[in-house]
Order: sequence, then structure tokens, then C-alpha cells
Amino acid sequence: MPREFGIFDEGIITSSASLMLAGKLVHRDFFSVYGPGQYAVVAALYKVFGSGFMVPRLYDLLVRSIVIGTVYFTVSIFNKPTVSIFYTIVVGLWMISSGNYLYPVFPCILITILGSHILSGILASNQFSLRLGICGALTGIAALIRYDVGFILMVSHLAAIALVICFRQDLPQKWRLTLRSTAIYIVGVTVVFLPVAIYFVSTSPIRPFIEDVVDYATKIYPQMRGWPFPGLSVLRTNPYDLAVYLPMLTIALMAVEVFRPASARPKFVESLATRDRPSIYLVVFGILTVALFFKGIVRISALQMLLSIVPSIVVLSILAGLWWNRGKVARAATVAMALLALAPAVLDAKQWFGQSLHTPDRTIAGWMAVRAGVVKAPVAFRERCQYGPASGIAWFSEDYARAASYLGAHSREGEKILVGLNRHDRIFINPIGLYFASGRLPATHWFEFEPGLQTRADIQNDMVAELARERVRWVVRDATTDGVREPNGSSRSSGVRILDRYLDANYRPVAASGKVIIWLINGETAPTVSASARCEASPIVQSVSKAL
Repeated sequence: MPREFGIFDEGIITSSASLMLAGKLVHRDFFSVYGPGQYAVVAALYKVFGSGFMVPRLYDLLVRSIVIGTVYFTVSIFNKPTVSIFYTIVVGLWMISSGNYLYPVFPCILITILGSHILSGILASNQFSLRLGICGALTGIAALIRYDVGFILMVSHLAAIALVICFRQDLPQKWRLTLRSTAIYIVGVTVVFLPVAIYFVSTSPIRPFIEDVVDYATKIYPQMRGWPFPGLSVLRTNPYDLAVYLPMLTIALMAVEVFRPASARPKFVESLATRDRPSIYLVVFGILTVALFFKGIVRISALQMLLSIVPSIVVLSILAGLWWNRGKVARAATVAMALLALAPAVLDAKQWFGQSLHTPDRTIAGWMAVRAGVVKAPVAFRERCQYGPASGIAWFSEDYARAASYLGAHSREGEKILVGLNRHDRIFINPIGLYFASGRLPATHWFEFEPGLQTRADIQNDMVAELARERVRWVVRDATTDGVREPNGSSRSSGVRILDRYLDANYRPVAASGKVIIWLINGETAPTVSASARCEASPIVQSVSKAL
């Protein structure tokens, strides 16, 4: 596990959890595209164990570990141990090398795989029992973490239930059984999701939820964050992104199995009719792969597509079990698809582990070895500034670490700050992790910067009003990502500079590290930085600041 802190994605979760711990409500009090589930878990961990860096990381590690175990338990139903271990290793490599710690995708992967495994077992039996409510409850949990995943998982499961019941020749009154099963499942979803929804609407207007989740996800996100499918130029740089095509390959191979010639016995439909366990699992995980693939085709990358990639690997393992004994051609196809599943994961892991080998103390284990004297790090590594005052052993870039140290030393305990950008008419990301590293809370509802939101006049006016009302003293303006250009709307300027003009008129730069500039409200005396404070941002004079 690397010590590098995810300056944006991990910062969203840690800051949102801290806000919830301070009594703030998601959507009403701060912008979020996610549900409260992941924030609430991390906030609870903070409450019990403290807000250290390793507390949520160990939770994330536990989630990924259970994903790996669940995948093995599922694929071992259809395969010999060697084959099961192979496909589990493929998933394990993705869990290890994907990074993006605390990213809500990972608990959602766990829930989709676990829920689909339970559902497949129910459909393979003759007992369409209250256990369907457990599947629904898991879907409700997924919806609290990511609303879109919960909805897609529910639709996929209900479609699988209806399809399997439809082809079961031994079941009387199929429509009645379908409706009963659907009702039990939906009750499970409702029991988990509805109380949280009722609490929200009783304490907040519904409009913030609509704006954050519906309006942003459907109108703004695709334009501002969308990526095309990776072409050759992208794959040369990031060959592991080949994995985005794995669900497509899986869907095609699944179609071969489903629509194989009538001369090949038993036919797939007949297999469903006789409660053939592999066929039922293939339906459940196949539908899930298809649905989550279409969900992932906005910002297309291996990470964004993992929700579909993992169930597609389960589908490939099922096909491997079905095809291995069908002759030489089928066996050769089984080997080929195994290698195609493995290659992107290996390429990703190679890059990930290569970075750790190059930097001795990048990982937790490497850091411990350096501290114990087992591994000797170069002097340049030992003299780096990489920690914030509240970040524990988390590793930040030197500029962010120095800025966090300055803010932690010179802002007041409990004081709110703004972590912004050099310019706000065009946005890629802002370094949200500085809130965690400095031990300070965000000063604005809009602390997570997204193109198409904070680039708007109405939202910038809201932010200006918040800064003035709270009399926020400290502002970080980061130019690190000024040169980043993506093939989407985030690369275009909105022309709105309301926030920039307000900051220019009411604040002045007092310290800097690289492209990270710390501004102090006018009328406040800039602190004196001790010469021994090597890992704080360096003071700057007004003449230099004008040039910046």
C-alpha cells in the first residue's frame, strides 16, 4: 500500500467524513455526487479510532480483501482450484494496483459481487424465499454509497429474476412468482434506503439533492468529465487501459454461449430450465456486466470501468468451466481469454510495483523498513518534506506538504480555510487533500471543485458570500493543474472570474511553495516564519506576489 495521498479523490472522502463528524449533512451543507454511505463509515471510524491516515486506509484494505475472497468463493463453484486461483489473482492485481484509496467504487464492487452471488444461489434453488430481501438490502447499501450503482444493480437483479423464472419450465404461476420475488427484493432495498431518505427530506429541501445528483450527473458531468474510448496513442502510454474493452469481449463470448447452435446439447435455455447452476450464474453476472459497462462509458478508463471489469472476470471464469471439456478449439479459446483477462492487470501491476521499487519508502512496508534501518534511503529521499501536520505518515508532494505545514502552524485550531485554484474560470481539480493534511475544514459548501459548477457565476457568487460571511482568513491558490487539458469541456474557460476578482481584491499572497500560493485576508498581519521551519511554505514579499 503506497503512502501517497490521493489529493483529490481521497481528499473528497476524508473532508466529507470530517464535515459529517462536525454535524454537516451531505447535499444540504456540502456538494457531493456520492451518497452519504462511504462518508458515514469513515466518519464513524474517525469517531472511534481518531482521524489518522491509516484508519480509513485499513478499512479500504479490508473491503478490497473481501472482494478478492468473494470472487474466489464464487468462481470456485465452477472450476478446479488452479483455475479459480488464476481468475482470483487477476481480480487481486486490480485491487492492489488500482490505487484511488477510499474511492466508493470498491465497496460497490464488493456489494455487486456478493449480492449477485447470493442471488444466483437463490435462483438455482427452488426456494424463492425471504433471502431475496438480503440481496435487496445489499443493493440499498450500494445506493447509499453511489446512487447510480444502487439503481443499476437493482434493475440488473430484477431483470435476472424475471428471466430465470421465465425459462424455468418446472415453475407454475410464473408471473405471480416473479411479482412476489420482485416485491421481496424491493422491500429489502426499501428497509435500508428509505429511513435515510426520510431523514434527509425531513432536515433538508430536496433541491440540493436534485442539483448534486440528477442535474450534475446528467447535464454537466458527461460534457465536462467525459473521455472517449482509449485509442492507440492512449494505450501506448497506459496499456492497462486495454481492460476497458474486456467487458465488451466478455459480452461477445457470453453471446456465443447463449446462442450456440441447437446441435450443441444442452442448449442454454434448456440449461436454465433445468436449474443448471453455471447458466444461472452466467445470466446474473452477464446482465450485471452489460449494465455496468454502459454506466461506465462516460469517463472511460480502467478505473472507471472496474465495476464492469470485475463481474466480467467472473463471467470469463464461468465460461472457462463450461468450455474446457468441449474440444480443442473451445479449450484454446479458454486459454486465450484467460490471457486477455490477465494482460491488462499485469501491465497495471507492473507500473504500480515499479514505482515502489524506485522509491524505497513509497509503500507502508518500505517506510517501516527505512525507519528500522533495514533499507537505506538516499539522502535526497530522507530530506524531503512530505508530511502535513495532521496527515500522519501520508505522503504528499513537497509543495503540498509545505503548504499544509504552514497552514497548520499559522491558522487557528478549528478555523476554516478555502483550498482553491490560481484561476476559477477553468477547472480540472483542486487539491482537496490539503484540508486533511492541514487539519482544517472547508469554508464553503462548494469545496469539491468540478468544471461546470464552480466555473459558473451563480456558484462563484455563493462562494464569495460564504467567504465574506465567515470572514475566512486563509486561501490556497494552486496553479499545479493549470496546464492540464482533457478532451472534454473542462479545457474551456467559462469566462467567469468573479471569485478571482474577489480574492485579488481582498487577499494577498504571503507564502508559497512552487505553484502553491497561500493568501491571507487584507488587514491581517502575515506571520513570521522561523528559519528552522524548513518544511513550511516560504514567505514572499508583495513585489514578488505581483509578478506571480
